[in-house]
Amino acid sequence: KLQNVALRGDVLRFSYRDANGDTVNFVGKVQGNKIHGSARSRRVHCTFEATRTSIAEFFSEAVGTTEEVANAERVLGNR
Repeated sequence: KLQNVALRGDVLRFSYRDANGDTVNFVGKVQGNKIHGSARSRRVHCTFEATRTSIAEFFSEAVGTTEEVANAERVLGNR
């Protein structure tokens, strides 16, 4: 389960617990259909690049203020 998910401007941050129970923190910059960033835990630090391959779908569990939703649509694109 993702935790501490935040999109501020073009910076996306989130964390999750891995199989060892360690928290892995991700931070990345959204640039079009790509995110360039880094992942860090107490054991690992690495960089990554992710590429969107389909349109993002909103899901019912997603909760955000009107401003957060508008910002996400602006950065990630809307339908």
